[in-house]
Amino acid sequence: MLFIITDQQRADHAGFAGNDVVRTPLLDSLAARGMVFDNAWVANPVCMPNRSTIMTGRMPSAHGVVFNGRSLEPGANTHVRQFREAG
Repeated sequence: MLFIITDQQRADHAGFAGNDVVRTPLLDSLAARGMVFDNAWVANPVCMPNRSTIMTGRMPSAHGVVFNGRSLEPGANTHVRQFREAG
């Protein structure tokens, strides 16, 4: 499994999403060969809390990262840790 998440980019700021001004050939190519989620919600509109939610599967109120500049606890159970432990 591979997640590719672009930062600070609106949903309509990619060629594959219908934008004919912004040029995103690499994203367009990946979108053509992969899966595009075109209807999604975030746990928090700020990047660090939302990425922490993706990594832990828990809401910001549970993992504690509620704004940028705050990190997950070092021992937090993440999918990265699970993959590492599984070899």
